[in-house]
Amino acid sequence: MSGSSGRRASPARQVAIGVVLFVLLLPFLWLLQMSFKSNDLILQFPPPLIFAPTLENYRSLLHGAFASSFVNSLLSASFSTALALLLGVPAAYALSRRAGRGKHSLSFGILVTRMAPPIAFTIPFFLFYRWIGLLDTVAGLVLVYTSFNLPLVIWMMQPFFETVPRSLEEAALVDGARTRTVFIQIVLPIVAPGIAVTAILCFLYAWNDFFFALILTRTNARTAPRCGRQLHELRRLGMGQDRRRGVAGDGAGPGVFSRGAALSGQRADCRCRQGIDWMQLPTGASRFVFIFAHPAGHVGAPRYYSPYFRERGLDWHMVPLDVAPEQLADMLRTLAKSSSVVGFNLTMPHKPAAFTLCDAVGPAAQFEGVVNTIRIEPNRQLVGESFDGGGFLNAARSEGVFDPDRRIVVIGAGGAGRAICHALAAAGAKRIGILNEAPGPVEALTLRLRNSFPSLEISFDESFDDAGLLVNATSLGLHATDALPMNPAKLPGDCAVFDIIAARRTEFMEAAAARGLRVIGGVEMIRHQLPLQTAFWRGET
Repeated sequence: MSGSSGRRASPARQVAIGVVLFVLLLPFLWLLQMSFKSNDLILQFPPPLIFAPTLENYRSLLHGAFASSFVNSLLSASFSTALALLLGVPAAYALSRRAGRGKHSLSFGILVTRMAPPIAFTIPFFLFYRWIGLLDTVAGLVLVYTSFNLPLVIWMMQPFFETVPRSLEEAALVDGARTRTVFIQIVLPIVAPGIAVTAILCFLYAWNDFFFALILTRTNARTAPRCGRQLHELRRLGMGQDRRRGVAGDGAGPGVFSRGAALSGQRADCRCRQGIDWMQLPTGASRFVFIFAHPAGHVGAPRYYSPYFRERGLDWHMVPLDVAPEQLADMLRTLAKSSSVVGFNLTMPHKPAAFTLCDAVGPAAQFEGVVNTIRIEPNRQLVGESFDGGGFLNAARSEGVFDPDRRIVVIGAGGAGRAICHALAAAGAKRIGILNEAPGPVEALTLRLRNSFPSLEISFDESFDDAGLLVNATSLGLHATDALPMNPAKLPGDCAVFDIIAARRTEFMEAAAARGLRVIGGVEMIRHQLPLQTAFWRGET
């Protein structure tokens, strides 16, 4: 081959092009590799370049609200683009062939409608859609996007049609072709590149729209940009749960979203926001779930539960209350009288006492002697159940750390420890080690487990050599000054650590992670409890 067409770039030029491409693509490559990291690795400094990739972030997106939001965006953008082209391309062709005065004024008038700010149409669209029932529907978004894309299509396509020589059309007409045939078979193929460019711009406008999606949708037709606003709240419900790092997180989930609680106005960096999203505020029609604790300063559950309720289309809000043990009975009965209250969530130290105050309890609570969830029946009776064990077991399975053939050590025989041991035994665990400072709770729990699961091997020694999973089911770790529940150096290298503390990333988690052990925090337990508790509060279970 000869001539310039056969030249190849010199090696130096190829290297320069490669360097430039690498620099330009580096931010995207960095984001891509972060998507395969766990939250702990993302926050680690200096960031590791060699790591074991995980698909958990993608699974969280696909199993959360983002998947349906992605489909809504795809449908609204695609149908609005197709409809705008279907109407706009013939209109642009007609204008391009129109002769006489007023042509340019008409074209400019069509374009002016596209110049108007979207906020000027918000109230009319909202009122009209509410009247005809198109609020929170994909069809409503398609009509809005089409109305704004149509002037753009006409304005952009008109110059493309004007570049097509009229002599081609006249020749076809002389040969007997119809006007429709000339338009479809001769003109459109010539302006196909213009149609493609216009279609891309229309699709991008509809895909990236946030404003109309925010005003005209709630849950059913919510789009990806609006759901993206919440990704910091619900994406696995856990990224950056450690407030000491000033990072907020995500769940159930996988939002999203600047992770502040709906009622507290907490910002994603754990500082106070200047304002609260008005759609997160409760109204007279809202319903409430109260979480009782004593003390309650460490309770962070509302920032997971309230967004989760909202994601499911429920106008529910979780509110923490500091309730002393001697006040528990009065508070339960008093709040249960209100039709605005859905139920209660119980945490330390109220789980055993709440069990005795319920009018009826579920099978897990009956075995464990504790409840962490109470539903208010229509007759105002209290029905309790324990979901700590179910949430823990589902989280352990999801994280791939539950192996029924290996010994599992549970530290703590209180309410959470009992629930976890019961769930492990019911799931087929063959060997469980139980450690607790006081022997009484261990003896009572052991008796119940052996009565229900005769083949279960239970040990009480502090040997960890054969442990496949260690669970901290105590309150140790709520405060930075707390002692470690055990020394992670005693654990084998392939042992996983599950700490049920969700309020912060504990020193025990840090020490276990420093040893290279797989660490799961309490936020995962919350994330897997949420569906179970919500179904219970709704009376579905």
